[in-house]
Amino acid sequence: EIDVDAVACDGIVTAIAISEHVENAGVHSGDATLVTPPQDLNQKTIERIMMIVHSIGQELQVTGPFNLQLIAKTLGVDLVALATRVIMEVDVEPVGLMRGKGIVGVKVPQFSFSRLAGADVVLGVEMTSTGEVACFGENRYEAYLKAMLSTGFKIPKKNILLSIGSYKNKSELLPTVKALESLGYDLYASLGTADYYTEHGVMVTAIDWPFEVDDSEGPTKERQRSIMNYLEDNHFDLVINLSMRNSGGRRLSSFVTKGYRTRRMAVDYSVPLIIDIKCTKLFVQLAKAGCRCDYALYVGAASDNAATLPSVASQTAGLKMYLNDTYSTLKMDNVSLWMEHFENWPKQMPIVAHAEKQTVAAILMVAQLYQRPVTCEVAPHHLFLCEENVAEIGAGRAQVRPMLGTREDMEALWDNLDVIDCFATDHG
Repeated sequence: EIDVDAVACDGIVTAIAISEHVENAGVHSGDATLVTPPQDLNQKTIERIMMIVHSIGQELQVTGPFNLQLIAKTLGVDLVALATRVIMEVDVEPVGLMRGKGIVGVKVPQFSFSRLAGADVVLGVEMTSTGEVACFGENRYEAYLKAMLSTGFKIPKKNILLSIGSYKNKSELLPTVKALESLGYDLYASLGTADYYTEHGVMVTAIDWPFEVDDSEGPTKERQRSIMNYLEDNHFDLVINLSMRNSGGRRLSSFVTKGYRTRRMAVDYSVPLIIDIKCTKLFVQLAKAGCRCDYALYVGAASDNAATLPSVASQTAGLKMYLNDTYSTLKMDNVSLWMEHFENWPKQMPIVAHAEKQTVAAILMVAQLYQRPVTCEVAPHHLFLCEENVAEIGAGRAQVRPMLGTREDMEALWDNLDVIDCFATDHG
């Protein structure tokens, strides 16, 4: 399913942007996961969409916008402002939005099923979401992960329960389930799902509902505990449950099916739940893509390297200056040495100074002397711990630099968060 956002003037379309649904057709756009710019549409499909949009705009003689949400922020064009100029009969140039500006936006729904006792967690043509989250990334996987995490979703660490209703869905998800196994997850499944994937070479532990009767034996059958027991014990980090009915089918909560009970218990016990086949495949694709860790190295200022460090500055994140006692051996308490480093270090590169008490005032004076803009960072433990907590957490664990301050110091940090731009986790 495709969503199109556009702006037209007297039927002439001046801007078109396309979003594609992750889920199959039949899911309300408010409940759907949307990606823009489109990642899987071929050029022929895009050209056909554009032709249809131009035809509709011309036939209806549209002047103004058609549906503005995620698009403007992702593609970097203020479509509302563009539409306003069109409505005011100001001439505008056509805007190309098909390629975007180097980022991908993904919109995911936010549901409130945990507050709706007994409601079935299924997607259909009726909108059930109570909010939406849009996030951006370098690719669809990064943007989708950010959006999912923003809704409270947690990445599974070990145990995943599979309950796949139809043979078609089981077959379509076979490569995906094999990918989950290769990623090291322990897979559990309802009886029919476990039988299918076991036959296809996937290691799956079959588990039962307490009211199901099955006399067969097998090496992967675990009969001591039921799905209900596992869910009650929060054994699973993720539940993937695909209903037997297609999207848009009749809601089945009144029938109290096994699938309904699985979905409902996952929600009630706060277990992350995926209920759509396309979203399942997208999630596993981003898991296979792996994480990206951006890192860089700081160089440490010392009494004898002010002249040599600039030669490696381009390969670093910045210069670190330790001006008070820390666990480092690079302490510099001579202001003339500070000034030497300020004179030699490239002006466009940051200088990070570890300073406490009176030393803070001294380094601020030097920064002002060399016209260096100043910002402030804080470590999370200084926001939540103070001297009063030392007895509770132990003197050894409380040995951080800078030392934990007074409660007044801690409260002052919270009162001045507007001038704190960075959080340091080097004592994490």
